[in-house]
Amino acid sequence: MIRELREHMNRRSVAFILTALLIVGTISLHSVLAYFSDYAAASGSKDITLEWQTKLNEDVKDNNKHITIENVGETPVIVRVQVFANEELADITGTAWNHVGDWWYYSKVLEAGQTIPDSEELLVTVAGPDDLPDSAFNIIVVHESSRVVYEDNSNLAKPEGWTYVPAV
Repeated sequence: MIRELREHMNRRSVAFILTALLIVGTISLHSVLAYFSDYAAASGSKDITLEWQTKLNEDVKDNNKHITIENVGETPVIVRVQVFANEELADITGTAWNHVGDWWYYSKVLEAGQTIPDSEELLVTVAGPDDLPDSAFNIIVVHESSRVVYEDNSNLAKPEGWTYVPAV
């Protein structure tokens, strides 16, 4: 009989503790819900451009190809160019370009609306005979651009697949 009384008291104590926890939890629930339902109002708008766009300019003068790129987007970019031409007849030069692997990397950041100046163009000089017909020689130019992203305040992050970025 005493043992049954002790078991009943233990069950009663456990029930009392659980009831007390339930009451405390219910009382504090209001402040928890207030924390999760609080909000702040905002007004106004700001347009954000997440894309960038560049335009390749190729001019042929005196059998030479003059290559510049224009940033027609609203975001600063870095650019690179790959030129496919007969290596025996074409010489590629550019004072503001770095040749790394198969690519020519422009050594500066191209700001929004900016075009690479003619003095910094990439020049493909054709060294063939003067009577070389246009149909016998083809220069293919491919260009890529990437939005400027900084690793820290001064170093540009290298885009995926690029082996070079200009030092800023």
